[in-house]
Amino acid sequence: MINGSTAVVAVIPLAHDSAIAKIGTNYFEVAVRAGASQQGSLMRHLKSFIACVALLTGTAMALPGTSAHAAPVRYEAESSPAVCTGTIDSDHAGYSGSGFCNGSNAVGASVQFTVNAPAAGTATLGVRFANGTTTSRPADIIVNGVTVQPAVAFEGTGAWSAWVTRTLSVSVNAGGNTIRLSPTSSTGLANIDYLDFEVGSAAAPTVTWLSDTQLDPSAMYFVSYDGLVNNASFQQDGIVTYAGYQYTAWYTSTRNAMVARRQLPGGAWQVVQLSHRLSVNDSHNVISLGISRTDGRLHLGMDTHNNAIYYVKSEAGLVSNPAGVSWSASRFGAVQRSLDGVSLGSITYPRFITTPEGRLQLSYRTGGSGNGTMELAEYNGSTWTRLGRWSSASGNYTRNGATSTTRNMYLHGISYGPGGRLHASFTWREGNSAVMCNRGGLANHDTGYVYSDDRGRTWRNNAGQLLATTGSSTLVSLSSAGHVVDPVAVDHALINQESQAIDSAGNPHVIISYVPGRFTQCVSNFVQQRISSGRAFHLWRDAAGVWRKMEIPVALNAFGRSQLVLDDANNAYVVMPYGRIVTASAASGWTDWTVRFDGSGLNAFGEVVVDRSRISGGVLSILYQRRSSGTTPSPIRVVDFRLG
Repeated sequence: MINGSTAVVAVIPLAHDSAIAKIGTNYFEVAVRAGASQQGSLMRHLKSFIACVALLTGTAMALPGTSAHAAPVRYEAESSPAVCTGTIDSDHAGYSGSGFCNGSNAVGASVQFTVNAPAAGTATLGVRFANGTTTSRPADIIVNGVTVQPAVAFEGTGAWSAWVTRTLSVSVNAGGNTIRLSPTSSTGLANIDYLDFEVGSAAAPTVTWLSDTQLDPSAMYFVSYDGLVNNASFQQDGIVTYAGYQYTAWYTSTRNAMVARRQLPGGAWQVVQLSHRLSVNDSHNVISLGISRTDGRLHLGMDTHNNAIYYVKSEAGLVSNPAGVSWSASRFGAVQRSLDGVSLGSITYPRFITTPEGRLQLSYRTGGSGNGTMELAEYNGSTWTRLGRWSSASGNYTRNGATSTTRNMYLHGISYGPGGRLHASFTWREGNSAVMCNRGGLANHDTGYVYSDDRGRTWRNNAGQLLATTGSSTLVSLSSAGHVVDPVAVDHALINQESQAIDSAGNPHVIISYVPGRFTQCVSNFVQQRISSGRAFHLWRDAAGVWRKMEIPVALNAFGRSQLVLDDANNAYVVMPYGRIVTASAASGWTDWTVRFDGSGLNAFGEVVVDRSRISGGVLSILYQRRSSGTTPSPIRVVDFRLG
């Protein structure tokens, strides 16, 4: 801290996570641009035009999809008052302004920016750089003569013309400040293009406790794969709201599947017991819920881990006219091992998705961990159709002297956004564990992103390039162009199947978590090291199509995953393990992360499940189960918070 203030600096590694010293808040941005370079030029001209209009009219204006706070001030590295210890060059394309700082290859051969802060406070500094080598070029971040972040890694970006941006937290005074990047090795700095500087004071949104209600005092309890069968992130919809009623499901102590509803905002829970009983103590075998708006049915997919689905659907109209229909087991049909006769084979991770026009889709994995594919099926209100595979297990991944030839895609989320676009974010799990530095690690790597504008029939990358057609031989694979938006190597215990949300402008946001390189470059015990050193990161695509990344400055202290939701103002709420709630405002650019609820009083086991469909009503509902021991049943409950 300098004079009690904090600023943020933007920088980004694109090769693999490496040792990153951290003081205060520290985040990274991934520059993966959508469309051709002309888009960026167009955006710059449009922003300039709007700025001119604002000057002429005396009004404040903001581009769609951006907040109305002041834009960052850009300081080019080749122009005064910046000072470059080296040469100003222009021989590598893609830079801003008239050139860039090519620092001398020596310790201390720095670039220094003199910036002006309107007030002491939280700021964002965006350092754009390129490093055409395969070796990090670390630099101390020095503010007003004080080293505030030592040896920050500026990773290889793949080419000297591949420019990326990183963001860190520092402290600034009101008025003039100097920000210096000073290399700590004889290789010198990466090439530095510019520094974006912004001071902000947006406040993270709050949450207010409303109620905590009990569903079942004796829900089934066992720990498997370090999780519970009643609370897993990959349920996606383990609790859902529709037409003024909320629905959820779980397994009770007798192993029976239970399904409940309540009238919102404060009605009592009505609970019915279904005939199906959990077949095996495996936390993969969750219950997922789906609603088909075309016929008003509630669908349950359950108890799957590489086996045929257990599927139940309600009678028509149960959820579209809840007040006029009693709640009883007789409202639900028989347990099936197919989708009304459509066989899926052996599957895992069923997730229901509702299309904009009200059809219901089912996402699921066939095959197994390290060698599997993602598929889709669709229900039109009367019949199910199997659409087929859209991901491939093929390709070669080489790391640590070994090559893996198979893998599977793990979804962080698959969901529709404004305009009917289907977004999917994911990580890859390799089949050959020899690609890891240690067999005690986790063979997940990279964050990928694709989208579909035709209800999952074809898939495109962030730039709009067609990659795959569902049900064909051309599928999303390891070799698909431009699908990786955040590279992370296998040796950092990157968790699979975390969380995704889509903002009101149609831009995806993703939560991932792993052990950053500043703690280790080789995870040898992924459970324990995620607990001791794991950190969550917020990835998002901005209005210009650039993917950005920020470390959430709250330790996981847990093995499990977090859940992400966005309110109507695009403020972010991350529900971490144990029910802790951390928030950030859209007005700050999601940089003002603040703990708003520490989980006190819940005694939640770990991962929780959230009701995404209730967020538009300004309430966050969290399904959680209390910690127990062995196989002793424990209460499962729903806690509600008012947002903002």
